[in-house]
Amino acid sequence: MKKAILTILLLGFLITTYAGHIAGGEIYYAYLGPGNSPNTARYQITLRLFKDCNATGNNIADLPTLVQIGIYNNTSPSSRYGNLITAAKSGANEQLRLKNPDPCITGDTSVCYELAKYSFTTELPITSAGYIVMYQTCCRTTAITNIVKQQVTSNTLGEGATYSCTIPGTNNLGSGTNSSPVFALKDTTLVCQNSPFKIDFSATDPDQGDSLSYSLCAAFDRGNTTSALDANYSFPPFNPVGYVSGFSGTNPLGPTATIDPVTGIISGTAPANGYYVVNVCITEWRNGVAISEHRK
Repeated sequence: MKKAILTILLLGFLITTYAGHIAGGEIYYAYLGPGNSPNTARYQITLRLFKDCNATGNNIADLPTLVQIGIYNNTSPSSRYGNLITAAKSGANEQLRLKNPDPCITGDTSVCYELAKYSFTTELPITSAGYIVMYQTCCRTTAITNIVKQQVTSNTLGEGATYSCTIPGTNNLGSGTNSSPVFALKDTTLVCQNSPFKIDFSATDPDQGDSLSYSLCAAFDRGNTTSALDANYSFPPFNPVGYVSGFSGTNPLGPTATIDPVTGIISGTAPANGYYVVNVCITEWRNGVAISEHRK
């Protein structure tokens, strides 16, 4: 008897305009050098968004042409630095395909994602606390198995997502500089339910000498947003999504799946058939001291 196929979409989040279009994302940054003004630094900030190539149904949207990204002071309480920044999509979408990766799967079955990138360069004052960069959206697909649906509008149940990264300040870096880790594009798999699986969720760090440790952690919710174009973003700290009983941020696939803190490989036994939100946090270490956290 053929086993039912479980699609584990480990791209951070499954989000949509209540039908299914964006399937995950990540924000990362690269330090470019000193800014033009005294005591400033230049960064290139990039958002990656993924869309299921095979999404069907009503209200299926293309990956957006423009996105709005906020930069917030990493203070308590937090405040936004400047206005929201509009970033345009860089070139055409790239297609990522994964076909028949598990021997228990028969027939012509594949996973396909479109990838879009949105980049901009900004100059930020060097501060003690640093910054949080984020993109927020109202809506995930309603088919997700492991999170609780919330009342997004008066007639709509669902949940959204927040993608964020942290640019550390002098409290963590001293006089040093930092570029964030970047996750490899190998974190999607198609396996059979209740079968062994392994997913490489590793990342690379451009700063020589930094080391990374990995953990499973709670995904963030939609904040204040109630539609796909809503830019009424909430300020940090962001709230976690609610998880269905039996699941949590540290056990998003149940108790039989874990992540190796050194390699970033998630492995174990797959849960029952469904769509699962999985979020990975990276701690960046320099000279034995934690300097930042990165999420996907």
